[in-house]
Amino acid sequence: MIAPDWRIAAVSNNVADFLALAPAEMLGRQVAAVFHPDALHALRNRMALIGSSDGAERLFHLPLVEGGTAFDLLVQVVDGSALIDVLPAADPEGLDVAALVERTARRCAPLVGVQSLAEEAARCVRAMMGFDQIAIWRCDGELIASCKRARAAISPNGAPPPVCDRTQAVGDVEAVRCAMLFDDSRRTVNLGRSLLASQSGELERHVKSAGARAGLVVPLMVGDRQWGMISACHGYPRMAGLARLSGLELFARVLALEIAARERAS
Repeated sequence: MIAPDWRIAAVSNNVADFLALAPAEMLGRQVAAVFHPDALHALRNRMALIGSSDGAERLFHLPLVEGGTAFDLLVQVVDGSALIDVLPAADPEGLDVAALVERTARRCAPLVGVQSLAEEAARCVRAMMGFDQIAIWRCDGELIASCKRARAAISPNGAPPPVCDRTQAVGDVEAVRCAMLFDDSRRTVNLGRSLLASQSGELERHVKSAGARAGLVVPLMVGDRQWGMISACHGYPRMAGLARLSGLELFARVLALEIAARERAS
């Protein structure tokens, strides 16, 4: 987390796994003393686009330190400070997310009923994300459609995923990942809609009940009302790349609008 004066105000306790710096070495320092100038410039530009709103910006394939690994960044403003999710870059550089979503939405558009729409959407999402199994649910827990890889030992018929208004993900239900962010007084920091805050026990139970090791859930929102959700499960540890995850969130918004239109028509 970066304070308004561009001082590093809080870090997760696994930061050394990515930047080779212990939390104590980063807390209180200026970002310019840690990040490469190109990374700092890109981050400042994205922060200017967000302003003081509650929006989010994304950066892909950005090395944070000289000669370091490339990361994907999700940047948000929480309580006046910049909250940054840092994930290893998992998608091909230059992936055209907009074109990917446009092709997926075009395949679904001609379908008439909610059922056929959901079935095609599940197939499209599995192709987009590469997870073993995709399911589409109503908020009441009714399974509408599912699609899974042949011979995948995963069942979507366990407990439904948690009803939520934000994307949740768990890369490995058998491993303990950092889900807390601490400031220099070791107080837990408000994580807003950060992916770091997304590991709910309900999602882990859903993934385990499906016989999987990794999973994610994205809400289907019709206006302010949640209609349902898309869930994805995978047989071994897997974390979706931020670019594809952003594409899935965009497609979920499109799909929710298409569902609402068909329900009104019926």
